[in-house]
Amino acid sequence: MKILVCTDGSIYSQKAIREAVNVAVKHEVTEVTLVFVYDTVPSSVFDYNGGSVRSEETRRVSIGNKVLQEAVAVFNEIEIDPHTILKKGHPSSEILQVIAEGSYDLVVVGCRGLSGLKKVFLGSVSNAVAQGAKCNVLIVKHWE
Repeated sequence: MKILVCTDGSIYSQKAIREAVNVAVKHEVTEVTLVFVYDTVPSSVFDYNGGSVRSEETRRVSIGNKVLQEAVAVFNEIEIDPHTILKKGHPSSEILQVIAEGSYDLVVVGCRGLSGLKKVFLGSVSNAVAQGAKCNVLIVKHWE
């Protein structure tokens, strides 16, 4: 079994990582890939300390690498050495592209469990992934 685990460092994705570890332990998982997607930075973004768009992107890449390494450590505890992917772009679009290129059996993604207007206004990466993926998707919910 080949699985893709989506992470953004949030408590929701940390819960998804723990569930992916449970799946890996219970089933014959041959390969795990972790993906972190950071949003593109609008060209007009500057921080108050005189930083630039470039420094903001560098910061996001650094955060992404840190989040991926923390997730790798969790899988290393069960003797799985996952691949990592760091991508720039719209999270759901980039995740769907990774899925299409990777021939995964399962995608694991966290979800905030929003409902009503919050879900409409905030969107849902997990929903977009579930609708667009050509494989099984495990949505791990964390209700607020």
